[in-house]
Amino acid sequence: MAELPPRDYLLAQFGALQGEIMQRSGHQHAMLNLDTTALGTIAGFVLANKADPLLLLVIPFLSFTFGGLWYDHAINIDRIARAKSAIETQLAGTDETYERSVPQFEREGAFAGIVIPPRFFPLGVALFVLFVAAPTLSLVLSLSAVSGETGRTEEGLWLVWGAGAVLTVGYWLVFTLWATAAQRGAR
Repeated sequence: MAELPPRDYLLAQFGALQGEIMQRSGHQHAMLNLDTTALGTIAGFVLANKADPLLLLVIPFLSFTFGGLWYDHAINIDRIARAKSAIETQLAGTDETYERSVPQFEREGAFAGIVIPPRFFPLGVALFVLFVAAPTLSLVLSLSAVSGETGRTEEGLWLVWGAGAVLTVGYWLVFTLWATAAQRGAR
């Protein structure tokens, strides 16, 4: 049987993984802040009639980019947490690890009979608005400018509009798969 690494090595590795989780979580918040700022700025200019409605075509590309980066960090945080859990199991010598006990506590509460709703809902709604609903709304609002109702008939605008629609639908599919998996994991 293989010998377990020394306790100090495991503790250092555990701390490094925790630090990486914190760093990635900070980057996730930065993605949300950047996307919110960009969407608000663009929408504000367009709604105040200070910018061409075609500027709204940028929103699906920004939301897809920031959403993809946010999602990549989420996947990596999950993987790092699993590695951290394995180290915690080695340190404790038991399967009752922090990563396994906290979700149970969040579902069941500190006292029997108290059910705490999954944290996915508030986060999921915010992510859906930023990365799916806002780009969809921008595509709808820019449709008249792209369709030539404003005197423009450039085919390139349709290409940009279509690419934005494809990216938005793509992120919606990824978001739906993630949300479904998160809901299954919360049960």
